[in-house]
Amino acid sequence: MIIGIDVGGTHTDAVLLDGYKIRKKAKVITDQESLIRSLMEATEKVFGGEDPHKLEKIVLSTTISTNAIVQGKTDRVGMILAAGPGLSHEMLRINKDTHFISGYVNHRGVRVAGTDRREISRIVDTFKEDGIHHVGIVGKFSTRNPGLETEIADIINNTFKHLSFGHLMSGNLNFPRRIATTYLNAAIWDTYNAFVKSVMEYVKHENITAPIYILKADGGTSSISQSAGYPVGSILSGPAASIMGIPA
Repeated sequence: MIIGIDVGGTHTDAVLLDGYKIRKKAKVITDQESLIRSLMEATEKVFGGEDPHKLEKIVLSTTISTNAIVQGKTDRVGMILAAGPGLSHEMLRINKDTHFISGYVNHRGVRVAGTDRREISRIVDTFKEDGIHHVGIVGKFSTRNPGLETEIADIINNTFKHLSFGHLMSGNLNFPRRIATTYLNAAIWDTYNAFVKSVMEYVKHENITAPIYILKADGGTSSISQSAGYPVGSILSGPAASIMGIPA
C-alpha cells in the first residue's frame, strides 16, 4: 500500500492506494501553525486501522514553496556573482542585494581572475548590517570549475545561516537561470525545511519505517531528507501532482 499526501496552503489531501485501486481518501484543513497536526489527521483518516507493515512508502507533494513565492513570504537573500566579462551586470542582477566580484572562471573552467578577500569581506559586512541570513554564490562557469564558489564560501566561513551554490543547482551552463534557481533555493530554505522537520517529527511520532518521498516539479521524486538540501526542487511540486493525477 502507498499513501499519497498533498500539503497545500488551504487543505491537506490524502489517498491510500492498494495496488492500482483507491482504498480511501480524505481532505482536512491545513493548520499552518502545526503542519504535523494536518499530516496526522489526514493519515489517520486514510490509514487508521490498517497494518503498518503493509505500507510500502509515503509520497508527499506540497505547494508550501510555491505559495511562499507567490505570496512574497520568502527570506531576503544576498547574492554574490562571479560573472566575468560578457553579459551586462544589470541583466544579471536579481535583487537589490546582488553583488558582483572581480574573480571569474572562463568557459574552459580555467580561473582567469582570483578572489579578492577584502572584496568578499566588504560584501559580508554589508549583508550582516542588513540582517541577511541566506546567501547565494554563483559563478558563470562554475559547472566546469566550482573552485571559485567554494573558495568564497571558505572566506565567508560559516557567517550565515545557509549558503546556496550555483554549481549544485544545475549542471547546465545557463548562467541567468542558475542565478535565479540559486536565489529561490535560498529564499525558501527556512520555509521548506520547516515543512521537512514537521514531516520527520510526524514519522517519528507514528513509528513509520516506510520510506518518505517528495514529488518534484518534473514529476520525479527524491527522499524527503535529501530534498531538504535543495528546496528549489519542491517548487511546483503540488501542481505537478495535480497534472499527474489527471486521467489520460
